Amino acid sequence: MEADFSKANPTNLPQVDMITLMDFFSNHPDFHGTEMRGIKAARSARESYGDQAIGRVQVKRVFPLCIIKGEVTPEHKVRQKPYGCTVTINEAEEKIVSASCQGCEGAAAGCKHAVAFLFWLHRRTEEPASTSTTCYWKKAELSKVGSSMKFIKLSEFGKIPECTLDIDSDRCLAEFQDQATKNKVVTQMSGYCGSDNKYSAASLHTLILEFKNQGGLESAEEFMNFMKNKITADMCKEVLDNTVGQSLNKLWYELRFGRITASKIFEAMNCKTMEGSLVETIMGARKVKDNMFLQRGRNLENSVLEEVGKKFNLKIEKCGMFINQEWPVLGASPDGITKNYIFEVKCPSSEKTFSTYIKNNEITYKFYFQMLLQMYLAGKTKGYFCVAAPDFETTKNVTTLLITFDKELCQKIMTDAVSFWEKAIFPLLYKMV
Repeated sequence: MEADFSKANPTNLPQVDMITLMDFFSNHPDFHGTEMRGIKAARSARESYGDQAIGRVQVKRVFPLCIIKGEVTPEHKVRQKPYGCTVTINEAEEKIVSASCQGCEGAAAGCKHAVAFLFWLHRRTEEPASTSTTCYWKKAELSKVGSSMKFIKLSEFGKIPECTLDIDSDRCLAEFQDQATKNKVVTQMSGYCGSDNKYSAASLHTLILEFKNQGGLESAEEFMNFMKNKITADMCKEVLDNTVGQSLNKLWYELRFGRITASKIFEAMNCKTMEGSLVETIMGARKVKDNMFLQRGRNLENSVLEEVGKKFNLKIEKCGMFINQEWPVLGASPDGITKNYIFEVKCPSSEKTFSTYIKNNEITYKFYFQMLLQMYLAGKTKGYFCVAAPDFETTKNVTTLLITFDKELCQKIMTDAVSFWEKAIFPLLYKMV
């Protein structure tokens, strides 16, 4: 053990909640690379690896910083010397300052061992208080393989249940076609199954298929003109009427594919990376993992709109997805709408996250741009930004800001976003079919 460090136990480890963890990953550039995203990060974070691979954990405090060091056994080389991982946390600000791994080849740009150590700390935070004291200054279980533990029986890995399926391929295809038609979903197989969904004609997947079948060249400008001729005002109205329910609506997901939606407009107009996480999200290859905070937002949305409706004596209705024939690659789905206003609802779970949406009694830029696009596509000049109090369940408090449409700024935002779409999204759409 190093000088001035103490053996780690449940009483001296710092608190690392999910908000703190996600804030670090979102803002730390070392963990944005391809090697540290998606399934690789998820594998490193899993409990079955981290709790077996991490040992010799020690803690040191120099207020307001808490330094935690531990050893992480390599997953595929358990006899190799463990890597040393160090995490520094500012306990006063509840913020992770850094997370690094020593000796690993990928340490310079963040690595899976640091991810495993961070999630190990998070799991210790989530554990219920115990009457006994556990010392984490001990050899990792995984590193014992081949030394004190000579082998692991195959049965200890867990039995794989036998699965025998008697599938009728014709019946399976018929059921697939029936469900696709019922839920208004267009897939690569739609052209071979006789699916006829007039609303899905506005999806970029359908449009790029038709464009290429007609001999369209790899030109974003040419495809943009093609879409403007195909998408009509009546089609936009039908799309709006048939996507009410938004995330509960299959067609809503189909029409979002390849489009820059209002919630992503800020990132799109500022993004310089043509192969990053934003592109993956727009193309449907990257999904935000559901969690308790997102679930809370969905559960409270109707209640928040109800309180806002009472406050302004308005009947707020739900709406679907707005698209526009002049800007066919953009889309917006406000949380509510009236004759003169659109409504966007946010439900932060703490005062810390509240400031993400409103600072100094003003809406932050990301969500201001989101509302500008929503107002433009919905044909409104005003909207309410509604942020529920962290204790909304008991107080029913909602902060509302009236946002006025800025046509000139909105035009610039849309132009910049479409420029990004032409460079980053169109080439992928064209090559995928």
